[in-house]
Amino acid sequence: MALKLLPLQSERLLLLPVEQEHAPGMYPVLQDASLYHYTGGQPPANLDAVSTWFSSLESRRSADNKELWFTWILKTRAQADCIGYVQATVRESATELAWLVGSDFQNLGYAREAVTCTAIWLKDNGVASLQAHIHPGHAASQKIAASIGLLTTGTRIDGEDLWQS
Repeated sequence: MALKLLPLQSERLLLLPVEQEHAPGMYPVLQDASLYHYTGGQPPANLDAVSTWFSSLESRRSADNKELWFTWILKTRAQADCIGYVQATVRESATELAWLVGSDFQNLGYAREAVTCTAIWLKDNGVASLQAHIHPGHAASQKIAASIGLLTTGTRIDGEDLWQS
């Protein structure tokens, strides 16, 4: 796997490779407990927790070098606000996508725009198979997955449906 994480742009968004310096901008976004309704978990305990998490992602790969970890911070081009992130875990067998957009920026098409931009870049760079694990009640994420050509497989893993191209 020779992919290199690069900044991306869409019509309204900048997708920037995650860096520790993004933590202060993302911390307030991640504090909304409603974001964890479908994914589980809870808001980060403090800014240091986000900073540590982002720092760990800067390696861009797993310790065993079997996965590439691509995480882009989403910023609006107009105001340069941090609004969320898209993650791609690239494996030989498939690439798993995950995304999160802050509550104040939902229902505006930002998640679809970011995920579409990411999926196009991945496919243009030789990634053949994309997948996502989506809670069966999360209709918005299901629509985003369908918009990039993912189909539900009927397989449920840890309470989430597997969507795949």
